[in-house]
Amino acid sequence: MENKGVVPETVFLFGAGASVCAGVPDTFRFVKEFENATRLNELGSTVKKIIEILKSWHGKDIDVELLLDTLTKLDTKDQEPLLRFFQNAEFVLEGYSDKYPIVKDLKDFIKNKAIIHDQTMIRYLEPLLGFVEENRPLKIFSLNYDTCVEQFCTMYRLQYQDGFDINWNPAVFERADADILLFKMHGSVIWFRSDQAGYMKLPIMTDESSVKLITGERAESLMLYPMQKTGYEEPLLELVTRFRTILHKCGVLIVIGYSFRDDHLLKILFDAARGNPELVVMLVDPQAGLIYQNKLRYFDPQSKIPSSLEGRVVCLPYKFEDALQYLKNDYLNPLRAGLSSFSTCRSSERRGYPARWLECLIPLANAEYIDKVAMLLHEEKVDVNDIAEQWKTIIELHLKVAFNYIANKRQDDAEPYLNKLKKTLKTIIYNRMSVEPIRIDGGQVAFNVRFNVIKSDPNMPYVAPQALQGFLDEQHEFMVTRSGMMTDTSAMVAFKFLRNLISYLDLFSSGRFTLSDYHSVRELSTDEIETLDNLKEEWTKNEADHRLSDKIIELERRLTGPLFTLTGIPPDS
Repeated sequence: MENKGVVPETVFLFGAGASVCAGVPDTFRFVKEFENATRLNELGSTVKKIIEILKSWHGKDIDVELLLDTLTKLDTKDQEPLLRFFQNAEFVLEGYSDKYPIVKDLKDFIKNKAIIHDQTMIRYLEPLLGFVEENRPLKIFSLNYDTCVEQFCTMYRLQYQDGFDINWNPAVFERADADILLFKMHGSVIWFRSDQAGYMKLPIMTDESSVKLITGERAESLMLYPMQKTGYEEPLLELVTRFRTILHKCGVLIVIGYSFRDDHLLKILFDAARGNPELVVMLVDPQAGLIYQNKLRYFDPQSKIPSSLEGRVVCLPYKFEDALQYLKNDYLNPLRAGLSSFSTCRSSERRGYPARWLECLIPLANAEYIDKVAMLLHEEKVDVNDIAEQWKTIIELHLKVAFNYIANKRQDDAEPYLNKLKKTLKTIIYNRMSVEPIRIDGGQVAFNVRFNVIKSDPNMPYVAPQALQGFLDEQHEFMVTRSGMMTDTSAMVAFKFLRNLISYLDLFSSGRFTLSDYHSVRELSTDEIETLDNLKEEWTKNEADHRLSDKIIELERRLTGPLFTLTGIPPDS
């Protein structure tokens, strides 16, 4: 990223989660719906038995790709027997028919679900237009069989190339008029192959996974699934090769709703990360944190050997359809700005010049590139103890790191940042609170409250309550917006104290307040009211008497103290 003015290429990789909003079931839902659809027909008991065997074998729910792989192998059980389906050398599925294999039913079912009949269901993809404008032709690699992207292009009158005229012709990817280059690495429900006609695209509305050509032969739908580790052939081999090539010059790979079940593609990504040190992966999925920990962070999660992608993944644990509208301006652009500034700062350091790390940290935090922010904080690129001057930066960085880690189920990583956030706020509000009594009309006494006051240095700037409340409200709104895009909103539990702090500041946010206001809002006891009234009288006689101010500070600390308690983060947060 040293080439100034050159925008690194952004590439998309779509998994099943990218199509759920269009009504296409995800890979697990496909199995449940297929089982329900066959429950009442003659194949129902056989389908149920197959699914039960696979569940017991894997110890969890299965997805459609495993079911497809299994059914395909059952069709060739004489050559490649599945031992789980044999008992005492006998095939256990009595109702299974070689003449009418269930795999055809499943492929037909997939095709029915994968063609979107209601065009309005595609509108959630509209924010992709901004990416097309900036990255034309936008490269989208898809592992889905559905036609969401193709129908999106039709709806918004975009030219796309997917490697086909009618027949397979990869030269079309080089055409200059394309708005989108679509690489469907697992095939499509509208791609077919036959012995005589080869590979072809037939965008026809049929629920059948095979069609009869005018030559009289039948063409079968071309759909691949991850279990076929050695099954890549043209045109799929060409598409995977292009994926490898493009990753080596890509700046940001935005991965949508994909859990990296395909080990072959995962290896390609690891290889690309080794060869392309500028590559950053932005992972958008409600389970982004778990996918990163289990698939991307380590070559082997058991041995904890770091992969070439460790620390290079932006984990956004959000629903794609909600996050897409923010992805370009609120994530990609700050990410680019932060990475560009990061390169500049590193270069300055190497040459012995001062580096302006704040210009790098804030955009990276806004993009939720949290591992990079945490690394720089650990390297002490910013003085996190300079609360007098940098209080906003310190609060924002630690809040955003803690929130993202908690949202991605990394509570242990989040805890030190959440505690630093509380300590910073405690210093500003609890330790550095100043209360100044003043006389107002009618003989009443009012008070001005200031925070972050360093009494030993009167020249240091203080923080007005209105400014503090407004800033904290902005940070809270940042979390609320993102929490609304999550399937699990429990991350906000750890930040309940922040909402309470914002409410606590209401008394001071309009400026000065009177003693009678204070009595009412704080619901003081009779003894406390009497004490304050007596101290007020003493202050009116001698304005150098600090006991009235000290008493109010004491009462306020009693209220705020519990909010800053350093506790562990609940596992379900």
